[in-house]
Amino acid sequence: MPSDSGKPTIIYPCLWDYRVIMTTKDESVLKELLETYQRPFKLELKNTSKNAKFYSFNVSMEVLNEAERNEIFQKISQLDKVVQTL
Repeated sequence: MPSDSGKPTIIYPCLWDYRVIMTTKDESVLKELLETYQRPFKLELKNTSKNAKFYSFNVSMEVLNEAERNEIFQKISQLDKVVQTL
């Protein structure tokens, strides 16, 4: 449901999905980062590019608020092998 500011209203805590595109199939660094939040998460390899240059992962985890959601996004984006985070 949209709020008055035009942004959707998100009720926290909620389950949030991130799509992470990496240049490696090795998810260990991403997994290590997610484990620092000490809560369950789901990490799945979703797609591989035609020439196996890029690997797409889906990450699902509960976020407590908008600040934490944005923090996780930033930390994932800053990982060495991450090309794009959505």
